[in-house]
Amino acid sequence: MNNTIYKIIFIFSFLLMTSSIGFSELVEKTVLVEEQLNQIELKVQSVEKFFVQEVKDERKVAFNVKVLQILLNEEHLMGVDWEAIVSDYKKVNDVLSLGTISQEDYVVLLEALDTVGEIHTILETKTITKNTQSANVTIDTIFAHFLEKEEERRSNEIIDLNLYPEIGDAQNIAIHTQYQLDASAQVAEAVVNVQNESTVILGSIFKKALVSYTKKFPLLGDIPFLGVAFRNQRERERITEVIIFLTPKIVIE
Repeated sequence: MNNTIYKIIFIFSFLLMTSSIGFSELVEKTVLVEEQLNQIELKVQSVEKFFVQEVKDERKVAFNVKVLQILLNEEHLMGVDWEAIVSDYKKVNDVLSLGTISQEDYVVLLEALDTVGEIHTILETKTITKNTQSANVTIDTIFAHFLEKEEERRSNEIIDLNLYPEIGDAQNIAIHTQYQLDASAQVAEAVVNVQNESTVILGSIFKKALVSYTKKFPLLGDIPFLGVAFRNQRERERITEVIIFLTPKIVIE
């Protein structure tokens, strides 16, 4: 029942209780009562708006950040076909692939990625920011080179992410993203709309990596101890794809 119906009932009750007074006085009192009701309604709406705004101001967005590096096999050197997998697919600066995926499909995707290559988890972290406030995520990433010698195995590079969430209606979050691989790289910017606890995917970040492999003489190279003389350890360059998963969750404290 809306406020207008409540007003009608109230005024009608008032008319019944004041039926003994004159008509002009009755009209005057009716107008006065209606004005008072309008003022009360405005005050109630103001209080409601205040409390709703207070709740909105307390909302935060927590981001779970996961970074994977896939050593692509020969059949998938072009990387993951994100356009066929994610929703709201878009290409940013003709390089970065951007899209969203539901919580259920995210679990399935992680299990299926090993079909394109060897998966390495580079980083798992969490950051939290207030609604409509920026959060900088600087990922001091250690990318694998898949070498036998430990001192040559990895190299540090920086991924800089800027996230600006705006919580909308129906648990929808608009995330303004800025991405930069290093200080000399071009900044990629995009806005993606995602449901609460769904995942944003930033893919098609390709990097070269050095991989150790062994070249040996058939049979002779497999002989224990003596076979070392017939084996040669070498390195070659391979293509890897780095994937960033951002999963936002609305938090009210």
